[in-house]
Amino acid sequence: VRVYKNEVEISVDTSATPLHRRGYRMVPGKAPLREDLAYGLLYSLNWGNQEIKNQEAENSVKDSNKTFPTTLVDPFCGSGTILIEGACMKLGLPPGRLRQAPFEHSRLHDPSRWEHLIKTSLPLIDSEDAESTETDNDTVPKTKRVSSPSSADSSDTNSQKCVILGSDRDAGVIQSAKENIERAGLGAYMSDTIGKNVSSSTPSQI
Repeated sequence: VRVYKNEVEISVDTSATPLHRRGYRMVPGKAPLREDLAYGLLYSLNWGNQEIKNQEAENSVKDSNKTFPTTLVDPFCGSGTILIEGACMKLGLPPGRLRQAPFEHSRLHDPSRWEHLIKTSLPLIDSEDAESTETDNDTVPKTKRVSSPSSADSSDTNSQKCVILGSDRDAGVIQSAKENIERAGLGAYMSDTIGKNVSSSTPSQI
């Protein structure tokens, strides 16, 4: 509750933790880039799921000359934030899919509606779930794994493949990035995406 002169403002905390925390980055590394800033950076470069981008263009003014980047390389990837956000955008995965539901501990929360929203938003999710992860700062719900490319729906029309590749000289940070990739449910796509240098990494085809 905030009171200023003759005005009273009542706010409700819907999420408990800042919305930029996606739920996959438990070990951020040194000077980490916020997840939402990485998303905004890639979005401004027109990176992402081509079908979704086309739909957005149709809702505004369609630009026939718009191009879509097909390669994402981060040679100083740190904990892998840009690469993970880029892969999620390419696959059309909602940013908040790993977070706890809004109002979860209140009478306003509708569990069935939230579960339906998650299921309809994630067509590439495996039925098998990983165990939940808990830290001092965040409690992350069960991380659902994105299906491997071979098991994805063959009717997907977003056929333009993109290359994602990263590296970092810090072996500890590379390990953290790989763990973050697994927590994000992207292990089937990005298991060897990050290495000591770009030449030793295996490009991910998404």
